[in-house]
Amino acid sequence: KRAVAYLEPKPLEGERAAAFDRALRPALLKDPAQREASASGLAKRIRDAVFAATPSTGSAPAVASPAGSGASPAAAAMTRFVALPLRVLRADADTDFLAFSIPDAVSASLASLPGVIVRAPRALPGGGEMDARAIGRDWAVDAILAGTLMRAGSMVRVSAQLIDAADGTLRWSDTAQAPLDDLFRLQDDLTSHIVASLKLPLTGSDRRALARQAPAHPDAYALYLRANQMMTEASHWQDARELYEQALAIDPGYDPAWAGLGRVRRVLAKWAWQGGGGLARAQSA
Repeated sequence: KRAVAYLEPKPLEGERAAAFDRALRPALLKDPAQREASASGLAKRIRDAVFAATPSTGSAPAVASPAGSGASPAAAAMTRFVALPLRVLRADADTDFLAFSIPDAVSASLASLPGVIVRAPRALPGGGEMDARAIGRDWAVDAILAGTLMRAGSMVRVSAQLIDAADGTLRWSDTAQAPLDDLFRLQDDLTSHIVASLKLPLTGSDRRALARQAPAHPDAYALYLRANQMMTEASHWQDARELYEQALAIDPGYDPAWAGLGRVRRVLAKWAWQGGGGLARAQSA
């Protein structure tokens, strides 16, 4: 029962199993809201996986491609991604929260794209050492974002690497930096580099989804990041709610803060025994 509720299935093994593994993963997600919603959608993923796994020199696959779909197998492929918390090089009380919040915000941006399955980070296999292949195997991911964080005066610097989980090779490495009053630049730079490195095809709708991640005011974004970090501990859920509300008072149109407020209202109503329409307010947010 614990495995059904909490553990991810092991990745499929075999030379050409990756395409089928990517096709099946959306049907196995623990969160019903993120799970593949229809049998027809799952069938399309499997059909595309058949084409992706069939060698070009081999015989034609037995499953026909949907007529008029216009979708290539590559476009339907899913990338499974996890962003690890950054390693703080020099402790600083004003910026250390970014070690969790920046990867978390990047994950939220990528989760808005249909070609990406975002995994939540958990305890590293192997006693805390970063072993890309072990993470890929145990967490069922294809790509891992890791890196370091350091404050230098009024600037925050993130040195990040995107690692291929299959063989541990480096896909991309770069340094992004931003002033303390424009922290969104870090999220935007990292997300753009990851999208380019993974060769994710972006539609107009995808680009609009990414654009909605941008805040209208830097103070709202900083409050949002702090609230996200507060959400990691139940004792700070009330603090997180207040920070989300402060962010929205500054920027009422900031979509991610509304999503965060809905989430914290829901967990408070469910686990902190706060009645009086808490779930309705969560749904409203």
